[in-house]
Amino acid sequence: DQEWARGRRRPYLGPTRLYLIAAAFLFFAAALVPEQGSPIASFASGWMQGGTSDQLSPQAKAEAVDKVAGWVEASLRWLLLFGMVPALAGLSRLLLGRRGDYFAQHITASLHIHAVMFLLLGVLLLTLKALGLGSTPDAADIWGMAVVQPLVLVSAPVLYRRVFRRGWPSTVLRLAGVYLGYMTVMVVVAAAMVLAAAPR
Repeated sequence: DQEWARGRRRPYLGPTRLYLIAAAFLFFAAALVPEQGSPIASFASGWMQGGTSDQLSPQAKAEAVDKVAGWVEASLRWLLLFGMVPALAGLSRLLLGRRGDYFAQHITASLHIHAVMFLLLGVLLLTLKALGLGSTPDAADIWGMAVVQPLVLVSAPVLYRRVFRRGWPSTVLRLAGVYLGYMTVMVVVAAAMVLAAAPR
């Protein structure tokens, strides 16, 4: 919040530490669920299948596709971990910021939103594993869209309204623009990575 952005100590866990703990927790939980069936890997694999040389043997072609698809997905994970925090902060500064705001306030809000998302996803993955659904790759995607995303979309307006002191209608409308921009950035970067990895 504004007190933290001004360097005043508060008796709670700092946003950077909270974010790193949440990210570590998510990676631990994700290790328990198989990666096959991920939409990112599937999209990359499909693109590569159409672009690999016909001169390759089926086995070599499959290995090349799997390696590139895995690289694309791993790269996007690191992008989500480190790159989307400043991206979200920049979008919120553009659409929600006021004159005199610190960019650190937007970074802090972005860290909190991503920490909430990572914690919810981690809890979801562990729950799926406990229910015996950990071997079902699509379960994480389906429940993530059905449960985690709505919770994040509900908590975000509460946080941003409190931090940036706007009314509910203004906050919700501006956050809708932030959300569209955020998803657009992710889709564009994912497509660019797949195109860059495709064989010439």
